[in-house]
Amino acid sequence: LLQTQHVDLVISDVMMPKMQGTRFVEHLRSFHPGIPVMLITGYLSEVSGKNILQDVAEIMPKPIDLDAFRSTVKRLLDNSATA
Repeated sequence: LLQTQHVDLVISDVMMPKMQGTRFVEHLRSFHPGIPVMLITGYLSEVSGKNILQDVAEIMPKPIDLDAFRSTVKRLLDNSATA
């Protein structure tokens, strides 16, 4: 999809059947270094996720707070537009 379509933001779960979210972000960034990424997880808090990912991706803990989700998406899109 990323080879044929322009994507402004990638949102993914951390836990996936064939590739963990952190590995997915590494793979994604090797081809698209500037694309913003949000990882959703029920296993890590926002603080511990940021410590582990060291600002490689935004962490959104489950259950998702819709206001936090909206503001994070807006911030990521705004930041990528100005980068």
